[in-house]
Amino acid sequence: MLFVLVAAWAIKLQMGSNHGDLALASDVGSCPLLEDGTNADMVRLVKPTLLFPASFKHVETRVEPTDASGVRRISMDYMAKTGSGITTGSNAYGWLKEDGCSVILAGIEAFKFDFR
Repeated sequence: MLFVLVAAWAIKLQMGSNHGDLALASDVGSCPLLEDGTNADMVRLVKPTLLFPASFKHVETRVEPTDASGVRRISMDYMAKTGSGITTGSNAYGWLKEDGCSVILAGIEAFKFDFR
């Protein structure tokens, strides 16, 4: 448990101001998050990109307010094992569409540190 808390803190520290006005997702309008704080569609899109999908651990999901076109920016921090067995932190980001709560995945960034 302590490992997860330290990892979450380290990911937040590493992100700095890269994601500017994104806030923690507690109320995401008509697209509620699951009990663990994840967006199901975002997780569904990210897990197949991992070498070890079973190692996926959600850290935090953030969303922006809806823009004029009905779209919100979404960002999810998570940890997963690499091919060498090291657990690293990553960030997936994209757009959350209000009509049906689907996610358009724009990219995934790995952080520069690892958790052994």
